[in-house]
Amino acid sequence: PTPDFHPENLETLLRKVMFSEQVAHPHIKYYLTNTATNTQLLADAAQLSRAFTNLLKNAAEAIESQMEHAQKDKIGAIELSITNADNALELTITDN
Repeated sequence: PTPDFHPENLETLLRKVMFSEQVAHPHIKYYLTNTATNTQLLADAAQLSRAFTNLLKNAAEAIESQMEHAQKDKIGAIELSITNADNALELTITDN
């Protein structure tokens, strides 16, 4: 589909995706830190949400695989961090 660009807030988009993934994977903790001064961007919210959902789903599946095979008592966590990088926003996603 053709992108439909509008002003969006990256933190708000991420929190919505995190909420749905937390419901799907309640045994995994999700954390978001935001040190960026402004998280507004021009984007297609639907396309970004799909991309973020896929990234978080992949991270959750990696954690679940570790829990099944080796570390059953492990508490899974996915951390998202928004920072400023030069004149851009930088999003880092880390899973354990």
